[in-house]
Amino acid sequence: MLRPRPWPAPDYQKLSKEDFKHLFPHDAYTNEDDANNWKKGPLVLEKSFNTETSKTIELGRIKKWASGAYIITLETKDKFGQIVKDEAKTMLFSENDKTLPDYQLFNITTDKSSYNIGDTAHITIASSAENIAVTITVEKDRTIIKKEIITLNNNKRVISVPVTQDDFGGFAVNYSFAAFNSFQSGDVAIAVPYPSTDLDIETLTFRDKLQPGTDETWQFKIKGPKGDKVSAELLASMYDASLDQFKPHSWNFNAIQTPTYNPYGNTTAYKSFGKESFRVYQERFSHHFTPQSYDRLNWFGFTFGNYFPSRLRKALSGRVSGIQIMEDNAELEEVVVVGYGSQKREGITGAVAAVSPEQLNAGGDLKNVEKTLNSISKEEAKELLDSSRESEKKPNFDNIKIRKNLQETAFFFPQLQTDAEGNISFSFTTPESLTQWKLQLLAHTKTLESATTRLTAVTQKELMVIPNAPRFLREGDNITISTKIANLSDKALSGEAKLVLTDAISGENITENLVEASSVETFSVEKENNTQVSWKLSIPDNVQAVQYKVLATSGDFSDGEQNALPVLSNRMLVTETLPMWVKSNETRSFTLDKLKTNTSTTLKHHKLTLEITSNPAWYAVQALPYLMEYPYECNEQTFARYYANALASHIANSNPRIQEVFKQWRNTDALISNLEKNEELKSILIEETPWLRDAQSETEQKKRIALLFDLNKMNNELESAINKLKSNQMNSGGWSWFKGGNENRYITQHIIAGFGHLSKLNVIQSDSEESMIKKAVRYLDQQFIKAYKDIRKYDAKVDLNKDHLSHIQLYYLYMRSFFPNVKASEEVKDIIAYYQSQIQKYWLKRSLYAKGMMALVSYRNNDIKTASKILKSLKETSITSDELGMYWKSNTNSWYWHQAPIETQALLIEAFGESGSIIQSETKNLETIDNLKIWLLKNKQTNNWKTTKATKEAVYALLLQGSDWLSVTDMVDVVLGGQQIEPSKLEHVKVEAGTGYYKTSWHSSEIQPKMAEVEISKKGQGIAWGALYWQYFEDLDKITLAETPLSLKKKLFLKTNTDTGEEITEITSETKLKVGDLVRVRIELRSDRNMEFLHMKDMRASGLEPVNVLSKYKWQDGLGYYESTKDASTNFFFDYLPKGVYVFEYDLRVNNAGNMSNGITTIQSMYAPEFSSHSEGIRILIEQSK
Repeated sequence: MLRPRPWPAPDYQKLSKEDFKHLFPHDAYTNEDDANNWKKGPLVLEKSFNTETSKTIELGRIKKWASGAYIITLETKDKFGQIVKDEAKTMLFSENDKTLPDYQLFNITTDKSSYNIGDTAHITIASSAENIAVTITVEKDRTIIKKEIITLNNNKRVISVPVTQDDFGGFAVNYSFAAFNSFQSGDVAIAVPYPSTDLDIETLTFRDKLQPGTDETWQFKIKGPKGDKVSAELLASMYDASLDQFKPHSWNFNAIQTPTYNPYGNTTAYKSFGKESFRVYQERFSHHFTPQSYDRLNWFGFTFGNYFPSRLRKALSGRVSGIQIMEDNAELEEVVVVGYGSQKREGITGAVAAVSPEQLNAGGDLKNVEKTLNSISKEEAKELLDSSRESEKKPNFDNIKIRKNLQETAFFFPQLQTDAEGNISFSFTTPESLTQWKLQLLAHTKTLESATTRLTAVTQKELMVIPNAPRFLREGDNITISTKIANLSDKALSGEAKLVLTDAISGENITENLVEASSVETFSVEKENNTQVSWKLSIPDNVQAVQYKVLATSGDFSDGEQNALPVLSNRMLVTETLPMWVKSNETRSFTLDKLKTNTSTTLKHHKLTLEITSNPAWYAVQALPYLMEYPYECNEQTFARYYANALASHIANSNPRIQEVFKQWRNTDALISNLEKNEELKSILIEETPWLRDAQSETEQKKRIALLFDLNKMNNELESAINKLKSNQMNSGGWSWFKGGNENRYITQHIIAGFGHLSKLNVIQSDSEESMIKKAVRYLDQQFIKAYKDIRKYDAKVDLNKDHLSHIQLYYLYMRSFFPNVKASEEVKDIIAYYQSQIQKYWLKRSLYAKGMMALVSYRNNDIKTASKILKSLKETSITSDELGMYWKSNTNSWYWHQAPIETQALLIEAFGESGSIIQSETKNLETIDNLKIWLLKNKQTNNWKTTKATKEAVYALLLQGSDWLSVTDMVDVVLGGQQIEPSKLEHVKVEAGTGYYKTSWHSSEIQPKMAEVEISKKGQGIAWGALYWQYFEDLDKITLAETPLSLKKKLFLKTNTDTGEEITEITSETKLKVGDLVRVRIELRSDRNMEFLHMKDMRASGLEPVNVLSKYKWQDGLGYYESTKDASTNFFFDYLPKGVYVFEYDLRVNNAGNMSNGITTIQSMYAPEFSSHSEGIRILIEQSK
């Protein structure tokens, strides 16, 4: 009697078998517990077999055989004379056995596989061991209803459990026992199935082989769970089954839940009989041993053992490199047989006269013709027969029924009702596509009894043409269109195939203009086989759409298919952009090199557009309504509304000109989102992008700007917001995020820091606000002290000289520095002094945002030395660009509130604005601040500020720090092509108030190369920007690379699978592709700044088919984007594109041969269309497969 082996057999034995068995009589010494190693007993049966006559073997009388394990061995020889052998193990037992065979330790069985209500479940437990105490529990509905300890002595015992009405779904019998220093437990599920609620859908009339374009009526019968009549509703649908290759689709409906019972109880004995670890309990001390490591092989993720054996098998099974080739087994084996006959020509006897070839070809009975005709000479008869044979050679394509209805859904009937007998019938016309169809039926009753079924049908003919046409054609391409001709008849066929091309708009036959050789091709195809014919086409530039007909005829068999293909222009409207910018009191020259140096003879000018914004600082003012109208009612947003109104009030009162500007904005396009502006200059309409709601939302925000500067509304909003903040302030002095929550230190600090900004502008409104601020500061003082004390809360020996300045404590120091007049306790002063010493030691290691706050805190605490060090370091590590101003490379987005680029830049503007003069002169410092503001404005040019916090900080920094840019009224001077541009004198050109924005255009006949040169002069403070757009038509193959701050490079690679893995080779003008090849598209995108709302469109050749046809959202290297596959291009939409280099790859399959244009790849910012780029155009050569 052996217990299950607790661990694997050792490789080397230290004990002899006798010693081992003396110490461990119930353990296996080596592997004798494995049945595969048992000694075979006597042979009980030997028989010959012949699978040709019978595939079963009679075992005869087996009652005399002993119970136990048996091996069945089959042995034969293959055609090479080699022995082929197979073995199977089985267990023989009898219900009358008193004990378990083969010295089994334990066994538990049931007398039935499932039970019905009213049955009694008989569970038999057995053991070959002596004195085994087995604990049996019966578990129903997670409750132990019966517990029994049964002692087995080499015998069997039966437990009986009645099955009651409450046992639907089943119950469990749990067992456990200890034997021979080991423990076993488990459970047996007793299945009690719910009454069947499944309906039965019986097929009465259905054909699985259909002729295209025929009328069909199918009939089904719905039966109840017991075969009874039911009143049911049926949903029926049939669609092209090939669509399942893209995304499988099946109906599943199971409204009535019938769960199977899962045991809840589980008995374990790990602490009593554990074999993997043990625990030593010692109260005084515990030992810690240093683990010793050894060199190990690196398996690179490959594992042995039983952790995931099935996963490994799945990973390695059925995988080969390359393409899986499936045989085309298109056989005509119908359920309902339809015969196709043809009359035989009867023999011609006797003399014949005046018989036409048509009469000869018509066949039939010629005896009557013979009687009425005069006799003719042999020569005339021979000539007549030759004429008939010649006529027979010319196939007639006129009478071929052409298949036109190629829809992918045959029908969708959502609400079919059964009649009194439970029958349902419906009629439809089969679509004319030659394909397999998937029929799905879903039947259900009012009580949710249901059934689903799936059937397949095929539309086919004896002779079939299956064209392999591209999705579109492109002007100037040479492309091969082929068709497969399938023969499902029982004889070989020879005939002719014809391609007919028609102008889809005018209806004119243009076959001769497009087909390079003959439009008629001969074919020969064996029975139940297929062949291919093809035609080479040259696509002209004067056709917009082509309708094709592919026809084939052979004797009595014929087929034809018709469809239409759009013809895309090989000329594309290209937009070349030249972003321009100029700073305070500066003149800059810009040149659009492509316009200046253009020598193309095929290029045609379309339009030249100049766009200028003289004072972009006003865009910051337009962002204010976002703060005022943000929809959420949390305390942070409530304060944002207060802040926006207080700031707007201050701006309006400090600069009277603002009121005039807003009055002019109300009825103009100034308040339209940048996403909705300049549609004619963008590569895609905003309605076709995922960002339509973003555009409409921003437009609505901007249009509410007039309300913001309505003084009455402003005062009401201020009062409403401040009252709400007062009522939401808790007794402690803090604010929660949303009303009803716990006070939140971060939200409270954020609100009070905002009040600090307003206090710098002297816009604190009343004494009640002062009291509210003091109350909050006292709460924050307490939290500040608590956080400091928590450093040593759990360890009094913590070294305070180490870095303990957390971001939340630093933010407190920044907030507190706004309010030196709010008296601080001595304890608070001491802790502030401690953290100031921490700033002195550890400022260098901190983030940009932290350094900005540290500089301000140090300056306000009169630690000028530390503030100087930080500001100098910030200036040294910054980057200053003529276009982008002053910024930091490390200022990037992350998860934390203190790692936000807009807020960080705004804080650094504040730091230099308040304390920058300690390291440089006032003039130099003003230049630094203006450069910092340039980066913030350039960010607004290509981005929509997303959060109220970012907008609030940015508006504060732009409008209230450094030079006063809003007061500048001078327009930018622009000289284009040597001519001064004066917008006030141009027709249909309006200059927008405030921003000074205007746009003017020149049409094709007016455009000259000298207009590529632009000179811009800015008088006064601030910055200005603009753009020159040149739009022209050009052949795709002749378009050259264009770069702005965005740049694109596109390459094609031939992808092959070799014995060493996947290989890709760059496709050049010399590369000859073949139909069936796999092409890898690689697009490299570079951006020198963060941008939002970009659209990238990658065109492709008409002979290439996308491998991935499902549009979906994707993530790659931390970049999220939506990829949409269209017939002629693949589109990418980026909500946000951080600065950097990105590579996109996807695969195309070569579908048609020819010499064709592959188009270009374009990208454009929908927010700032002057930022665009495109790749160069290329052609590809594809050879026809032999």
